[in-house]
Amino acid sequence: MRPVGNRDGTRTPSVLGVGAIAAALTAFSVLMALVSVALYRTEREAIGEESIDEESTAGFPPE
Repeated sequence: MRPVGNRDGTRTPSVLGVGAIAAALTAFSVLMALVSVALYRTEREAIGEESIDEESTAGFPPE
């Protein structure tokens, strides 16, 4: 049976383990970005703001 670890007794993290951690952190950050955008849109709707760009309403009197 082959010994596990380095010669000084420490263990080196496997490439698959590091990749799995990186993938989990990436997925978490993408999920948090989507939640942030959803909350922003919900808050704007609650305030009553509409997403109208000002260039499309240029020249028209305010309602």
